[in-house]
Amino acid sequence: MTIETDIIAWALERPDWQQQVLVAIASGERYDDACVEQLVDEILAGANDAPSHEAKNISVKSAVAEQVQLTAVADVCGVNALVDGQRLDFGTTGLTVIYGDNGSGKSGYARLVKAMVGARHHSQILPNVFEEAPEEPSAVLHYSVAGAAKEMKSGTPLTQDLLKMSFYDEHCGDEYLTRQSTISYRPSALTLLDGLIEICDRVRAVLTARVKANEATTLDLGLSPTTTAGAFVAALTSTTTEAQIDSAADLASGTNERLAHVLQEEARLTASNPQREKTRLGALAMHVDELADDLGDLLAALGAERTDERQAMRVSAITTRRAAALAATNSFDDEPLTGVGSETWRTLWNAARTYSITEAYHSHEFPVVERDAVCVLCQQPLNDSAKDRLHRFEQFMIDTTARDALSAEQAFEATLDELRILTFATPGLSTALANLKVHDAKLGGAAESLLTKLEEQRDAILRHLTSEEAAPPNPGLS
Repeated sequence: MTIETDIIAWALERPDWQQQVLVAIASGERYDDACVEQLVDEILAGANDAPSHEAKNISVKSAVAEQVQLTAVADVCGVNALVDGQRLDFGTTGLTVIYGDNGSGKSGYARLVKAMVGARHHSQILPNVFEEAPEEPSAVLHYSVAGAAKEMKSGTPLTQDLLKMSFYDEHCGDEYLTRQSTISYRPSALTLLDGLIEICDRVRAVLTARVKANEATTLDLGLSPTTTAGAFVAALTSTTTEAQIDSAADLASGTNERLAHVLQEEARLTASNPQREKTRLGALAMHVDELADDLGDLLAALGAERTDERQAMRVSAITTRRAAALAATNSFDDEPLTGVGSETWRTLWNAARTYSITEAYHSHEFPVVERDAVCVLCQQPLNDSAKDRLHRFEQFMIDTTARDALSAEQAFEATLDELRILTFATPGLSTALANLKVHDAKLGGAAESLLTKLEEQRDAILRHLTSEEAAPPNPGLS
């Protein structure tokens, strides 16, 4: 296996036009600008995109050494202190010797040549520092390749031909001595790839120029790319079908009516007082913001997450009360009457406490069981058994289990009150809805419908929390 066979095997996978280029380069052919333009036309036609068997015809030839010779440096402009327009010629045979006094320009010409050919060291070409507004340094290098005259202006990319010329001076010698260098061998067969790369670059340049030319002739419709029409126009390609264009141009139902409304609104705005319109829109914006805040608060209060929290509070109130009732049952099984610790009994006990503190024994802590004290309920003297019973009853009421139950019940009742006091028809809401309907009837109607649904949702949630009714669905209210 040789590098030539590797190149051929690789080339067989390339598109047909690249294989043609490789075969032509291997045959010694050259591509001028007209050939590149023709090649671009063929590529755009799409007739040679797929791989073919052209690469089988590649015959890698040994590189023929073509003499590259420097002939002149001309059209000097703005380089150091060199006189503009000078031309320095080099002999085509023998040795050319350039001499002169210090400061006569020898180094300036040397730097010019050095910057435009192959060299180990490069230095910047400076303008004339004595000029207030120096021109950009430039010059033209004249050379020949195999006897054919060529030229290149400074500042342009170096060609392979110019890189074949080598420049050497003291600085280049320092570079060779002070920096590590590698001597490498590059097979001549790789010149095929160099040539293909060069042709591909030229093809790309031609394609880029044609794209820019097409863009320059594009009809500017003045459509913003953020609009539907602008986005469609921006995405148009050569593969866009007529069906896609027809589909994009098809107007949705009601488009003409909306256009008529917009045109009517535009006419109204044109004829109206700008300051008055600004004030109206400002007031409308304020009402819409208030409406949005109110709707947001209602949505949050009636959302599924908040309903679940309230249901958890209900479960907590029921559970803790059952625990307190169980504790009372276990403590007062031997009492003459049943039901101690029930809701009715607790109401009675709290009323007795209030009566004792505020009326009967306002200067004593409840329950009062001192000598001569009487029961605040039956107003009979208290014996030792009754006194003990009153103490146990009060201890039960202040016990942690009972207090937890009471706290849970109060929290649940408070959250029910939050639901009950929610309002869905305040003067502010009515005003905001009325203004919104005037501006946008559809949007105003949707907001009003949402308020109705929210009120129905509130009622359903209350039924769910106060009975065994299932939780209501929450579509569109999250």
